[in-house]
Amino acid sequence: MPADMITICEVGTRDGFQIEPEFIPTELKIEAVNRLSAVGMPRLEVTSFVHPKVVPQLRDAEEVMARIVRRPGTVYATLVPNDRGGDACRRRRRG
Repeated sequence: MPADMITICEVGTRDGFQIEPEFIPTELKIEAVNRLSAVGMPRLEVTSFVHPKVVPQLRDAEEVMARIVRRPGTVYATLVPNDRGGDACRRRRRG
């Protein structure tokens, strides 16, 4: 990538949703990701594969990743802080 290029990475559906005091319904998370995708965001950090006791707001990470509409040209990233999260993420990629 040339030095004068910038890639915008939207992290609101991960970083923003994880700090909300109330659980955001899975359907609304999927809708938010799909809308961000539809407007052409080049990279979305969708969710995090963390233990639900640590971040209960993201307990639906596998379902969200399974149900989003993937737009060609958009990178859909997740935060994977440990091996267990990596296992869940790999399961989602195969499923």
